[in-house]
Amino acid sequence: MRLALVLFLLAGCKKETQPPLTAALLVIGAPSSSARSAAIEALDGIAAKVETRLRAGAAPADALNAVVFDELDFKREVDSKELRFMRLPMVLADRRGSCLGLAALYLALVERVGPGHGFTVDGVMVPGHFFVRIGDRNVELLRRGEQMPDSWYRERYEVPAQGAPAYLRPLAPAEVMAVFDYNIGNDLRLQGRFVEAAIAYRRAIASFPQMAEALASLGLVRHLSGALKEAEQAYLAAQAVNPHLPGLDRNLAVIREEMRRH
Repeated sequence: MRLALVLFLLAGCKKETQPPLTAALLVIGAPSSSARSAAIEALDGIAAKVETRLRAGAAPADALNAVVFDELDFKREVDSKELRFMRLPMVLADRRGSCLGLAALYLALVERVGPGHGFTVDGVMVPGHFFVRIGDRNVELLRRGEQMPDSWYRERYEVPAQGAPAYLRPLAPAEVMAVFDYNIGNDLRLQGRFVEAAIAYRRAIASFPQMAEALASLGLVRHLSGALKEAEQAYLAAQAVNPHLPGLDRNLAVIREEMRRH
């Protein structure tokens, strides 16, 4: 299912010949072809500015940070959970994004400029947060691209020392898109659209089976829908991946008590 989605996304941008991850980010984020075209034009302009700095000898992360945060004054969004702040075209239009939205910007820019200068960028996940890594340099996008060590993330975001394989490692492009699907699922769940939320969570799980958050959230919407056995199975799958996930033990206890009463 996920492969079919990715192929559809790429097909939607074929005539614009966008790099693969950028194409997927644009289609998920833009409601129309005109919005995608505006986003592509904005990306091209920003990439040209970054390219100028790279040719002048700036380090990749420094070139990106200088353009995005200093020259263009992109802002972080930490209060609102609206999806607009993670959707690349809207981040470009508003010059404002969540950690995931700013990461989408960096991932798209490096798909443009990185190959010509021999560097790549990876998305990296920790509990409740997302950042990027260029080479061995962590780029903290909620702190204007400041370099932060892994130890800072472990302490601040309470990363388990072991038993949580999704965290603090480079994510594959499909796993990055799964994080977006997970957030879309959360938005649908908060609207009470449990069937659609479950579909989004399943897409995330298919591409990123180590993402315990998606498994647990699938369990939650199944639980809220009254499908207790399916909910328990999803919770147990999440527990097998990451036994340290906050609230998971409590949810399992609650659902088992409900099943016992029934």
